[in-house]
Parts: sequence; C-alpha cells; structure tokens
Amino acid sequence: MREKIRLILAGVAALAALSGCGGGSTINNGFVRLVNATSEFATLDLYQSSTELTSGTASYAVGGYAGVNHATYTFNLNAGGSSATAATLSGAVDKKNYYTIVAYTTGGTLTATYLSDNEGAPSSGTAKLRLFNTDSADVGGVDAYLLTSACANLPATPAAALASAVTGLQAAYTQVNAASGGTAYHLCVTAAGYKTDLRLDLPLLTLVQGQIVTVILARSSG
Repeated sequence: MREKIRLILAGVAALAALSGCGGGSTINNGFVRLVNATSEFATLDLYQSSTELTSGTASYAVGGYAGVNHATYTFNLNAGGSSATAATLSGAVDKKNYYTIVAYTTGGTLTATYLSDNEGAPSSGTAKLRLFNTDSADVGGVDAYLLTSACANLPATPAAALASAVTGLQAAYTQVNAASGGTAYHLCVTAAGYKTDLRLDLPLLTLVQGQIVTVILARSSG
C-alpha cells in the first residue's frame, strides 16, 4: 500500500521574544525543544542526562523550549512517564541559541536528529521554508510544491517544485513570497518526479513575512 505522510510545522520566527521569558533564563543559556514526529509514542519526555527538561510532548506535536547552560550534552528520550531511555543523542548548546530535537521512527526504531534553529532573517516580503522528510525509508524521496490553487490542479500546472527528491533534511531554506498579513498556499507533496502521486495535500499553509519554518514530514497510516 502506498505510504501516506503527515506534516508538522516547527517555526522559529518568534525566538527573540522567548529569551526574555521565565525566571530560569540566564545570559549563558541556550534553548532546546522536542518535536514528537511519531505515531508510536503518545507522549515523549526529554532529558539532559538524568535531568528532565520537558515532559509529555504529544504525538505529532512541538514541545516548548527549555533553557540549559551552554555546553555539550547527552539528551535522552523516554516514552511518557517511563524511566527507560528509548533513544539518545548528543548536541552542543551555545548561549542565546535555539535547537530542536526531532524524534521519529525508522525501521520500527525511535531515532532523533538534532537541528539548529538559528537562521538569518528572510528578505523583506518573504518567508523561509525547508523540508525534513523523516520517512524516506518507506516513502523514498519527495517533491514539494506551493500553489495558490488546490493540489488537485497540480498535474495540469507548469509549477516547478519548491524542493525536489528530498530524502532527509533540506540543506538550505527556500525563500518564498509572504505578505506581512500572511500569504495562503496549498502545500502539495508528491513522490519524487511524479506530480500525480500525491502523498500530502495541505489545503492551507499561511506564511507570514519574516517567518522561518521547517516542515517535518512524518509517516501516517492510511
């Protein structure tokens, strides 16, 4: 059966405001959050070694940022409420910078990727967008299109792909037109090279000038 995929948006547009929030922030802190891009884990908890940073990040959801002192850490992921480590990874945290740990399953095993959320601002009148295909083992590479009309019209349009043959994390963001009040798009994700093989149809993706967004594609049943 053809694999379907679903989407999670991890935006980084409002990071500057976060650094002043909460009583635990210090000038030497960096900030780390978790994305649970799995259907197998109803919730996930994030630990720095044995210290819990965040808990209960739901399936297909984005957790909040936790502040940690700048250093290199081992991060552990546990199924919600469990004391057993389901996955582990390491990452360096620089002060005043932001990072996202994306947890996903591949080959039935929980794994995670450590991403930097630190990206230069888009040009005026644009937003920045990149894709992270976490399920290339099952769905292969994918192409992505942004349309102002429905994805059903894709095969008949001359639209060029925003991203082509994506099998993991895109190396660079793509700048797309975005108004200050928001520009509405249809996001259409297809099997690489086939406009008629639609794997994801998102009828409304609104991008606002200045936004920086990572679109995380994860396996879905159906």
